[in-house]
Amino acid sequence: MKILLMCSVFNSLTQAVYTVLIDKGHQVSVAYAISEVQMLTEIEDFEPEFILCPFLKRYLPESIYDNYPTFIVHPGPIGDRGPNALEYALQNHTKEWGVVIVKANKLYDGGDIYAQKNFKVRETSKASLYRQEIVRTTLQALEAFFTNLKNNEVTPQILNPIHEHFNQLKRSIDWLKDDTDTIIRKIHISDSFPGVLDEIMGVSCYLFGVHKEDKLRGSPKEILAKRNGAICLGTIDSAVWISHLKEVGGFKLPATYVLKDKLIGIKEDRLPLLFDKSYETFYEVSVAKRDNVARIFILTFIMVR
Repeated sequence: MKILLMCSVFNSLTQAVYTVLIDKGHQVSVAYAISEVQMLTEIEDFEPEFILCPFLKRYLPESIYDNYPTFIVHPGPIGDRGPNALEYALQNHTKEWGVVIVKANKLYDGGDIYAQKNFKVRETSKASLYRQEIVRTTLQALEAFFTNLKNNEVTPQILNPIHEHFNQLKRSIDWLKDDTDTIIRKIHISDSFPGVLDEIMGVSCYLFGVHKEDKLRGSPKEILAKRNGAICLGTIDSAVWISHLKEVGGFKLPATYVLKDKLIGIKEDRLPLLFDKSYETFYEVSVAKRDNVARIFILTFIMVR
């Protein structure tokens, strides 16, 4: 089949869908959702049998979905409608979530559902959940989608209210009231985009990559140490490590790169490759030995603007 993938960004999910469709022998093209005229031009040039949208930041104009079969991958179960679906799932401590493939129409996420699959929600960051469970579940839903499309088997969407954008007011940290677990949850909800907007040492920036610290202690938001590009901040009941910051209008970088000379006098709290892992802390590389086997663990980050 001739399938056009319409997306805002060729992200991990779109890449996975593209690869699977190519492997199954479909003729696939990718178009970016930039403007109505540009999208219509690319659609007319390719002449797809249908349009599939794995990742959109904006709703499509009716000139597209009224004239071409168009389907949206929504990272939420039946009845979930609106933006930032994963943020709401994690904020509400949801234990089971899902993915639906819904036909686009004038109702925001309100068309008939052509495939749906659910999954168990891990205690993790939004980025990890998206790149693992959402990608895997979407590919499972894609299998059912082709069968249901062929047989025209659909499930009506439950037209629940559309949830609002999960803005920075909902993400913001109150360092004098929020405990460590709350701070970690808020940063997890915002990884890897858009991050939590805050101010560190006079620098307005977004916070990413949070890890609990069990030993170091200090006043809320006090910088206690630095390690491998990360900074450790005191909380009301413990401390957290923040690995990356993104200055407003800048790039996402290791926290110490952003703060630079402001960290003069802050100690570098290094860890050896072999260290006591009975407590929680931040580390990029470590080694664990069992019998005659040594395992190396490397924490990696994806740098995005």
